[in-house]
Amino acid sequence: MKKIAKLSTAVLLLFTLAACSNDVAEEKAAAKKEAAQLAEQKKAEALKIVQQQEKHTSKVLAKAQKKLDCATYKKAKKVVNQLQQTDEKDKLVNKLTGIKKTIVKNERIAAKKAEAAKQAEIAKQAEAEPQTLTAFVNKYGMSPAAYKVQYQGMSEEQALRSTPDAMKTSGEMQIGYIKYGIE
Repeated sequence: MKKIAKLSTAVLLLFTLAACSNDVAEEKAAAKKEAAQLAEQKKAEALKIVQQQEKHTSKVLAKAQKKLDCATYKKAKKVVNQLQQTDEKDKLVNKLTGIKKTIVKNERIAAKKAEAAKQAEIAKQAEAEPQTLTAFVNKYGMSPAAYKVQYQGMSEEQALRSTPDAMKTSGEMQIGYIKYGIE
């Protein structure tokens, strides 16, 4: 009887240990599965964040392409530099380089246009206003001092003082000297 009791106790103990070891194995498997799921979830979250950053960067670059000014370019460059190194970042950096080239090209074109406009204005002014007394009289029918009095509302003294000697008639020089003391 003692043998049977010992034997049944031993068998019961084996079954209990086997059941416990199955529970431990199941717990370990469940823990591994849970850890794998958590890792996948973190990976998905990180990927989502990177995609959101890339999307934001793409929007900033699109805005920079529309505006094509230095301030927007600098903002876009800062945003691109904040991205982690990915193939998408490389594409965005290339796009950013293209935007910078376009901005520089547009600035050069604008500078050339401004210089051409400035030269045209200088040429127009040179043509517009006669540079000699004879040319002025031929164009307006009177001397510059007389023109200033008649059409610009200046007094005789103001007109004589503001007109260079080379553009005055001899009579205007005499009147300026005698009447107003202009030398």
